[in-house]
Amino acid sequence: MAPRTLTSRLRAALAALAMLAASPALAQGWAGGPVAAFVLPAPGTVHVADTRRGLNVRAGPGTAFPRIGTLARGQGGRIAGCNETGRWCAMVFPNGGEGWVYMPLTRPAVAPASLGPAERPGPPVDWRRLYRSDVPYIHTGTGRVNLRQGAGTHRIVVAKLHPGQGGFVQGCSEDARWCLLTIPPHGVEGWVYMPLLDPITGGGTVYHR
Repeated sequence: MAPRTLTSRLRAALAALAMLAASPALAQGWAGGPVAAFVLPAPGTVHVADTRRGLNVRAGPGTAFPRIGTLARGQGGRIAGCNETGRWCAMVFPNGGEGWVYMPLTRPAVAPASLGPAERPGPPVDWRRLYRSDVPYIHTGTGRVNLRQGAGTHRIVVAKLHPGQGGFVQGCSEDARWCLLTIPPHGVEGWVYMPLLDPITGGGTVYHR
């Protein structure tokens, strides 16, 4: 009977370990309470933290990325985009900050006034009617404009444009708000929010430092 008892205990222990490994709470680095069934979130919706302890906000989609903040229960933001599994999503918060959150530890919520209404996607826009590929578009304001890895504020910043810097449009997102620029002379590429740039019609070359 002793060998059977030991085998039963081993099976029980392995089952318990398997349950722990599958627990969404491990994404936080702590053991939380029961988690509701996970539903894939939709971009543009608002989600808030639904944990008794703080929900980590990270610099990227995974626990390997550094923690950059914490959401108290009931705090949250609007979803800008998610990774392939939909379990890690980038959020835009009411204060303008951004970060990635583990979605099984959140719940959907009504959008607060500080986040504004969700934008409904319109029909695709022909960017060639708005921008020319042979004319450089530059940053004419103050401060610096982010060049990102893709279209959207949830994308990683790859470079920055100083006032007077810019490049040539290679293509744009469906709504033509974000466009891919090539920056001379080294061919640096990045996506930029086009309302922040202005065309140069007098010629000349624009460089990125």
